[in-house]
This record gives sequence, structure tokens and C-alpha cells, in this order.
Amino acid sequence: PKYAAKWGVQMAGMIFQTRSRKRPFSETSRQPPQILHTRSGCLSGCISSISLDCLNTDANTLLPSLSLLPYHKDMKMMNTEGNCIYMKSILLIGLGRFGKHIAIHLNRLKHSVLAVDMVEERIDDVLPYVTHAQIGDSTNQDFMESLGVRNFDVCIVAIGNHFQNSLETTSMLKELGAKLVVSRAARDVQAKFLLRNGADEIVYPEQQLAKWTAIRYTADHVLDYIELDEEHAMFEIPVPGNWTGRTIGQIDIRKKFNINIMGIKKNGKLELSLSPDIMLSAGETMLVLGRSKDLQKYFRI
Repeated sequence: PKYAAKWGVQMAGMIFQTRSRKRPFSETSRQPPQILHTRSGCLSGCISSISLDCLNTDANTLLPSLSLLPYHKDMKMMNTEGNCIYMKSILLIGLGRFGKHIAIHLNRLKHSVLAVDMVEERIDDVLPYVTHAQIGDSTNQDFMESLGVRNFDVCIVAIGNHFQNSLETTSMLKELGAKLVVSRAARDVQAKFLLRNGADEIVYPEQQLAKWTAIRYTADHVLDYIELDEEHAMFEIPVPGNWTGRTIGQIDIRKKFNINIMGIKKNGKLELSLSPDIMLSAGETMLVLGRSKDLQKYFRI
């Protein structure tokens, strides 16, 4: 009976994937999508609205859909290196350029994603990268309630061109019990409104990328850049010419300039286990961490 029950849950989920993976929502539809709670977690699906003729679907068609079943936060799988990875369930609202790139990267990280947008063409574009997709209005209370917002680990509002919709969506998510709401903002004033109306975190894609681009391409020897906070940053830079042939201990940059060497990259491979005896060579790059002012002064960034 235990395995029969488990198979029944999987079959129901697979039928949903096969017949209803992309489905518009309307207030006049027979029943909105529901969340099926199981012992292993929750599966997003229109289980209650499956018609009897779906049960005649060939099993050989359903079996490949097992890989599409969403993961609960407590579920895990093994990566290619044999390490255990815990999956998260993500609700992604807004599938413009920014939202689409988020979906692609979440797919690479093997997370379960329900994507939502009002435009069917955008839904079509992200279908290869998401677990489920819904066409609907995120400012519609009935539609949002049908998604089971509180069952998601993270809710991302990636709406860019319509701030009013973004604000309403953010507020509604928090009212419906969302655990973590991350909203997109273009300006500081938008961030203030979003934080006051339910957002837990704010992202500035244009602002953050603009700063990275300005630093990356105006400094000839900066290969990458990560800002940790307003005062600290990490840079990837080539080993300076006067450092080649010397060890990390001999340079002693931490004591002299309060800068830490976090890693050495050679031939595309990053070494993070460093010791004072490691010799620096030409052609290598370093990950250096410290105060932004100290890094810019010493490395002339």
C-alpha cells in the first residue's frame, strides 16, 4: 500500500505535467490550480481538475515526466560529484529579460520553479527551464491564492516596467504568507516602497551591473569584481610582475596593506587552500579581498 500510494501521487503529478503544464487562469475557470500535500512534501498541480479521460494517457508517455516533478525543500538529489544537493521551490513572477535569466540559472542549480507572467509568449520562452508555468495576473487575488504562495521557499518579483504591479504583487505575496519575498527595483525610492510593503530583499540588476561594468572595463588588470558591502570588495587580478617568483609569506600583503589573498587561479583551476609557502608565477590570477579603498590604492584600480 505504501508504494501504491506513492505511485498514485507520482501518476497524478505526471498527468498534470503532461496535460496542464502551461495553462491560463481565469476567474471563470472551473477550479484554479491547487497544492497537493503529501508525506514527502507538496506537489504543485491542478490535481482536482484532471478529467477522467486523462487516465487513459499511455504510461510510456508519463514516465519521462518523472524528472519534471517539483522538489520539496526537504527533498534532495545527488550531483555528478556524488554530493547531496537540497532543492528549493521558487515562485518567479515576471518573465522579461531579467526574469528569464533568473529562470535559466535556477534551472542550472536544479531548483523547482513555478514561473508566472501575463504574456503567453514569455511563458513559452521559459518552459524549457522551469518546472511549471502559469499565465495569469499577479495582481489578481484569486489567482495568487491559487498558487499556494506559502509553500514556496522564495518568491521573486522580477517585474520591471510596471512598478505599480510590482508593488501590488509584493504586498499580496506577504499578505498570503510568503516566507521570503525578493523584489526588483530600479531606483532607491522604489526600493523604499517595496520594503515598506512586504519585500524582504531588494535587487538592483541595472545598478549592480552598471557598477561592475564601470570597474571591470576601466581597469586594465581587473578580470572580475564582487562588491561585498559599501566598504569591502573582492577582485580577480593578474599576479603583479614584482610578485612573480616570490611566496605569499614573503609578500606579506595582509600585514602591510590589510589585503587578503583568498585564492590562486592557474590554467582555469582555482586553488583556495593557500599557505605562506606557495610561490606566485606569471600567468596566474589572484582573488584578493579587502577594503575597496586599500585595493584601489595598491593595485591602482
